[in-house]
Amino acid sequence: MNVYEGLFVLDASMYDENPDAVSGRLAEMVGREGGEMLHSSLWNERTLNYGVPGHLRAIYWLSYFRCDPERIKAVSDLFQNEACVLRYLFIVIDPKLVDTLVDHAKKHKPTPQEDDEKIDLDNDPLMKELEEKYKNRDTESD
Repeated sequence: MNVYEGLFVLDASMYDENPDAVSGRLAEMVGREGGEMLHSSLWNERTLNYGVPGHLRAIYWLSYFRCDPERIKAVSDLFQNEACVLRYLFIVIDPKLVDTLVDHAKKHKPTPQEDDEKIDLDNDPLMKELEEKYKNRDTESD
């Protein structure tokens, strides 16, 4: 089983009407294909820079889930046909980074959008930790 990071762009109006139903639906669909949600939470609410027809703003939802690689296409198909999901992206997480990323996501607090928001990746503690683990991944034995 692989661990995937899923970033979802959700319909803000549907989320505003019933946030628990929308967020619960994501875990339900992963579970339907035998997957297990490790963490799932609001990442941010943003004005969309690139248009999605009929939507000016969206909810960004970050999830980490375990799923059989042979079932990820079926999971993807479920999200493709889900009304509350505008866009989504899955990436496979290196097993050595799973705990770090999930722990960081659990500590994340969404912040309001700032027009000139800048992220200083050179001084970000998570980036430094990930760089160190990534640098050492080939030297560590499993």
